[in-house]
Amino acid sequence: LALLCAGSMLVFDAALAQKMRVAYWTSGVSLGFGSVLEDGKFLEKEGLDVEFIKFGDVNAPTKAIASHAIDIAIGASAAGALNIAADGLPIKIILGTQLAEAQFAVLADSPIKSFADFKGRKIGMSPPGSATHAIAAALLEYNYGLKPSDYTVVPGTEPRLAQFLIQKEIEVAAIRSTTVAQMNEVKLRSLGNFLDEWKKMTKSGASPYIGIAI
Repeated sequence: LALLCAGSMLVFDAALAQKMRVAYWTSGVSLGFGSVLEDGKFLEKEGLDVEFIKFGDVNAPTKAIASHAIDIAIGASAAGALNIAADGLPIKIILGTQLAEAQFAVLADSPIKSFADFKGRKIGMSPPGSATHAIAAALLEYNYGLKPSDYTVVPGTEPRLAQFLIQKEIEVAAIRSTTVAQMNEVKLRSLGNFLDEWKKMTKSGASPYIGIAI
């Protein structure tokens, strides 16, 4: 028993000595969540040895989990995580990190007055593979009958989408309220938000998550 306990302690100490690899996407709310976690050293304060890894592609943290290149993906796309789980990868969702809090915004002088006017328009949103993209497409289809072929998706990060909207390269942007608040140099008009549209689609009081920790 003494030898078994000693051996177990050696294995336990070796496990603790390993650096925990935590990754996040460097855009959207994922960037804010990951950078605050990193700069605040919350994990280190719990006695963990952590290495933070940053990815410029929204799908990269999920792919890194699949290849065992990282241990935890913070703020990973919920859509991507559920896809790889459906494919049989033994992942575990350990935390809901971000609500799908975004708005369908247009410039104040835009001729677009309602969702019915989205047909044939250029709509900026997060890249395909992100949960925000999947939720936006679902809301437009199930609440307003707009299929992906009815409009043109222009993918981009939050700063790029804001720039595209200001420069009128897109006519609608699915962007977060934090981004809208920072765009104080232009007047915007919101046609609806994800939380209300999700409740309308699901006929429930539930809220959608776009970011999870896996």
